[in-house]
Amino acid sequence: AKTVKKAKKVSKKKAKKAKVYKISKNVLNNKKKVMINYTRNTSGKVMPIALMQRGNKIRIISATGMSENTLDYKVNKQVVKKNKMTLKLTPILTKGDTTAKGSGTIQLIRTGKNSYTIPKIYRYDAYRINSNKYHLYGQWDKPYKTSLKSLRVVNRGKLLKANKYSVYTPHFKF
Repeated sequence: AKTVKKAKKVSKKKAKKAKVYKISKNVLNNKKKVMINYTRNTSGKVMPIALMQRGNKIRIISATGMSENTLDYKVNKQVVKKNKMTLKLTPILTKGDTTAKGSGTIQLIRTGKNSYTIPKIYRYDAYRINSNKYHLYGQWDKPYKTSLKSLRVVNRGKLLKANKYSVYTPHFKF
């Protein structure tokens, strides 16, 4: 007599798949919009970070409790796959900068309808892109290796009208 294997029962409830939001290559390349987030540092102070792109240049604005820093980068390579954008960056240095030279990559991930994640690339006045460190003002704080979540793309006009962002108005003119 032949033995017949019983068919496995398939549950009627289907496993929910996580929705993948595709990222646009031009998400940062918009004159009217800025990608921004407010985050708290270790001492509890609120620090903003913003990203803007114009052509093959990208500006990252961050602020500590006392000062704001802007670093401009040249985008050497930009690759978009599904919900991830990988940017290979080289800092654009002026003569007076004390930043380190070198290139590195940063990955921008779209996690929701208007929600993005990037690596946390700054701490006080030190920047990290990939494993390369960029120091400002001769301070040697090690940048974080964690990620910064819930960045969102907002209208630049509304942003500049808000009181908490008015300090950074000159940096947004890029």
